[in-house]
Amino acid sequence: MIRALGYTRVSTEEQAREGLSLEMQADRIRAYCAAERWELVDVFSDPGISGAQRQRPGLDRLLASLPGVGALVVWKLDRLARNARHLLEIVEQLQGRGIRFVSVTESFDTGTAAGKLQLTILAACAEFERELMRDRCREASAQRARQGKWAGRAPWGYQLVDGDLRPHPANAAHLRHAYELLLGGMSLRSIARWLTGTTGGGPAGGPYWEPYRLKAVLESPVNAGQVRWRDEVMPGLQPAIIPREIWEAAQARLRSISFTGRRSPRRLLLSGVLRCCYCGGPMSGSRHPQTLASGRTAVYADYNCRRRTLVGDCPGCQISERKAVALLATALRSLTPDQIQELPREHQTSTDEPRLGQQLAMLERHRARLVGLLTREIITEVDFARESKALEQQRLELATEIERANRPAELPAPAFFSDLAALLASDRVPLEERRRVVCQVFAAITISGGEVRLRVRVPGLPAEGLASAGGMGTGEV
Repeated sequence: MIRALGYTRVSTEEQAREGLSLEMQADRIRAYCAAERWELVDVFSDPGISGAQRQRPGLDRLLASLPGVGALVVWKLDRLARNARHLLEIVEQLQGRGIRFVSVTESFDTGTAAGKLQLTILAACAEFERELMRDRCREASAQRARQGKWAGRAPWGYQLVDGDLRPHPANAAHLRHAYELLLGGMSLRSIARWLTGTTGGGPAGGPYWEPYRLKAVLESPVNAGQVRWRDEVMPGLQPAIIPREIWEAAQARLRSISFTGRRSPRRLLLSGVLRCCYCGGPMSGSRHPQTLASGRTAVYADYNCRRRTLVGDCPGCQISERKAVALLATALRSLTPDQIQELPREHQTSTDEPRLGQQLAMLERHRARLVGLLTREIITEVDFARESKALEQQRLELATEIERANRPAELPAPAFFSDLAALLASDRVPLEERRRVVCQVFAAITISGGEVRLRVRVPGLPAEGLASAGGMGTGEV
């Protein structure tokens, strides 16, 4: 016998008056399951929630209850979803589990040949809807560009005022001077350093300007009062920060500069976690090929303070990768249980925490909506009691998950760090795998002389051993 689940939904008081009550929908589902001799395990409901809303407590509980079920039954397709794309996503999820989807009113059954044909048509409609939306967005952007209007966030040097671009009082002046410096012969790196010192940071809240970002800003025709759509440049409605002839002269100067753009990342083992012992900023890794007296080419890798390179206001520290890894391995092997407990920790918010908080807030809103529906007699007291009980159960489960996500991880034993030291020196484990473990365990590593200071991630530190950190056991080291 097929075990089935039912789903009902009503979004407005008008629908309730028109006979779309939850109880009526549930009765039709029960009658269908009885006629098919299916076992109806449960009926999930979402009273007072629009079908256009993807996050619904009843639907979420339904999807979590799918294991062990053979069919999902609804009264009408629009009770489950209001648009073809969302409906198709749910049906595909059901098909992946081998679960039939049935709509009583439309005779939609994915277990039949006709139902599979309808599903194919539904998929085509969803794809058509996506392509239509893309076309509309592209056409809207092209139309705004043809009208000289800007679409999107304000570029550096401008600000949005009532939806229109206007020069930013301070940044526009800095940008004008940057063009003057460029035409005066100054390099992009020197201009970037000047901008960092003048503005106190980089674009989009970054710590400093980098040459490739500066070049992109200087190349933008927006600064000369134009807008760009694809490869076409058109007059814009925004005031120009610099005259057109200065912008064109700057483009000629930029084309004459030998510039390779943003460097491809040279990932070394400690990239992303090694910090400068002077300013605390990140250290960037680089490799340098050198020809030896024997004619053989050797590659040396080292780390340099990124702030010293880009800004120049830090004394900067430099260390070879071989020395840095050797000092780190020695420090890891010498850690005692007491030293491990005293390690500075950086709490890492669980990636599930924001999602769980959103779900908890949604449950609270849903309960308030239930109270309103009961007060207006849209749902019965029986429906209210059943839904409130389900919501309370789900709230308790979410509260338990949130508590578990916030619980500090147990610190590992010294053996873990000894295994990690061996892993760092292992050439049999790919570099990216070793980097992944290092970045998961450490928030920052600072080396000053022969002293190594560590800041670990919590709950990045696993108590179960190295295998749980990097997906590999010590036997591979």
